[in-house]
Amino acid sequence: MELIGSCDVQYANNLFSEKGLVLRADRRNKYQSPRISFFSNDLNKVMIIKIFNDINIEKMQSNPGAGSKNRTDIHFDSIHLTQILDVLKDFVLSITEIQDDSPRKRYNPTGMEHAGGLSLGITEDVTNLPVNIKCVYGEAGFSITKSTKMFIDTERYPSKRYHLGFDMKNAIEENVSNKENSIFISIRYSDLRRFLFSIVNAQKKLS
Repeated sequence: MELIGSCDVQYANNLFSEKGLVLRADRRNKYQSPRISFFSNDLNKVMIIKIFNDINIEKMQSNPGAGSKNRTDIHFDSIHLTQILDVLKDFVLSITEIQDDSPRKRYNPTGMEHAGGLSLGITEDVTNLPVNIKCVYGEAGFSITKSTKMFIDTERYPSKRYHLGFDMKNAIEENVSNKENSIFISIRYSDLRRFLFSIVNAQKKLS
């Protein structure tokens, strides 16, 4: 793998109800500065996204049986979107793979954590992509992997942000050797322009 570039990320959160744990980093916490790096893998024709730095394992505070407690959410503020475009634009536009332009079923988020829960604000869907994701609870010695869809939308809570959401029906790997708490997302080269243009689209929606 070769490093394409790195920048900041606002927030990353994985909820794992089976163990009642959360993998979390939040830039609003002055002691946390989560980062995101992008790597090319020409052999497998995928881009690997790594989210790392100041990611902690915490006990789940809410009821693990209420709402969607097996999911991952990643948020970016507008300034982070500009940074990502600066890092990725030239690389993505240089990809010669045939791009996947097939229609996507529109995602219709409820705006609720669960029935009867608090409203989570205004969401506006952008697109979705097939991805592989791994959430590494390195300090606890296990990871969660999933082939799933990455749902992309914009949110106003009331702050404006770009949101990546993932369903995580758990496939657990115990006794991992990687002791770093981190999140990895793999996107096929053929989906990278859709990902890039989702960021451009989100900037317009959030302006």
